[in-house]
Amino acid sequence: MMNSIRVILFLFLLLPSLIISGQSPTGSSPSRFDYYFFLGNELKDIRDFSTVIENIPVASAKKIGRDSFLVCSFRGSYNSGECKSYDHHNQLIGHFAVPGFLAPDYRYTIELQDGDLWISKINPFSGALSGKRQLTQLGIFERYFHWQHWYKDLIVFSEGTTNYQYMLNVNTGEIINYKELVGVPDNRTYPITGRGKDIYDSSNGRFVNTDAAGDGVSFYDFERQELIADVFKPSFFFWLDNTHLMHNPTIDQGGPIEIIDMENPQHREPGMTIHQQPIVFPRTRKELSLNNRYLCSLENLLDPNRNICTITDLTTGEIKLWENDIKLLSKPLGMINDFLPFQWISGHHLIYVKQGDLLQQGTWLYNAETHQKTRITPYKAEGFTVLEKVGMVLFYANKTLYRYNLNGNQLDPLVENTRTLPLKPLRFQ
Repeated sequence: MMNSIRVILFLFLLLPSLIISGQSPTGSSPSRFDYYFFLGNELKDIRDFSTVIENIPVASAKKIGRDSFLVCSFRGSYNSGECKSYDHHNQLIGHFAVPGFLAPDYRYTIELQDGDLWISKINPFSGALSGKRQLTQLGIFERYFHWQHWYKDLIVFSEGTTNYQYMLNVNTGEIINYKELVGVPDNRTYPITGRGKDIYDSSNGRFVNTDAAGDGVSFYDFERQELIADVFKPSFFFWLDNTHLMHNPTIDQGGPIEIIDMENPQHREPGMTIHQQPIVFPRTRKELSLNNRYLCSLENLLDPNRNICTITDLTTGEIKLWENDIKLLSKPLGMINDFLPFQWISGHHLIYVKQGDLLQQGTWLYNAETHQKTRITPYKAEGFTVLEKVGMVLFYANKTLYRYNLNGNQLDPLVENTRTLPLKPLRFQ
């Protein structure tokens, strides 16, 4: 009896730490990189809006060396990459083209040559290639080689215009039929899901939802190279971190919630029960606060232009906020926020756009700890770009680019009467 009580107490104490142990809004002291963002093809410093680097690729970035970094852009599916490397003074030290595909960790490239795949190590500072070797010996690869998932030394790819998918080990050159491995019929096009990596797959890419046509939800573990079949019946779930997911066993979204450790998927930890109404599970990572404690979800009403915004405390199941007239953004704005009219900017602060009369419309800030709502501006933002480690937000409203500083609760116009160039924070892979 005493042992049972100890187990229950342990699980009760463990749950909040699992939920809150996801992303950290602060962590260590911010570096210079945490203040940088892309405005069009320029890298800017949000503190004084100065231009750090002009004419810079915007697609992806990686820190190299102690305080240098590399940015790359890819304009097509093959042999069209461009990279630039910069030192600790933000001075250009390398500018080179990338042959073929660049690995996510920037260690090597893979290119097609004479119907086979070849692999080379790449110097991220200069782009110099070395150690080129033939990876496959089939002689039948076409130009249309598309990789869909890349985890460490394993690549899932499709070749040509067929529905077949394969898994390649870049160390050994071994190729196996990925669809057969995970039990997906050949007429299903994408066992690698495209619905949102951070929600349906673990954010580091280790566990991938196979989307197989079966009785339950299955995952492939790329670290152990094994299929975890029928983890649970089809229902609602999302990832809290790289190994834990939150699962609702009941298809109607009501009732108790389970926490599943995918290192040991048979072990289930009890979560909270939603008492007041069914939880609306997230569609993107951006609906979760930066400490994974709060969930902001939209429930469409009969009027598709209006929504109810519900904020749920995932440690208790308590509904923290009901807010009407939250409207989905109607058009894309560069790389801004995937059409969502809100975004978390800390572990408990949510910035959002509200419709309504002159006294209600505008851009608002909600504090989930104090329940306080504050209107930042009567103008309605068109999307949000958050630099969470420094507590600052960029958004366009009324043809003006604004900067909001959470730490000082200060709103500053940066550029007035401006066109809406794409905004994106500098993020390292």
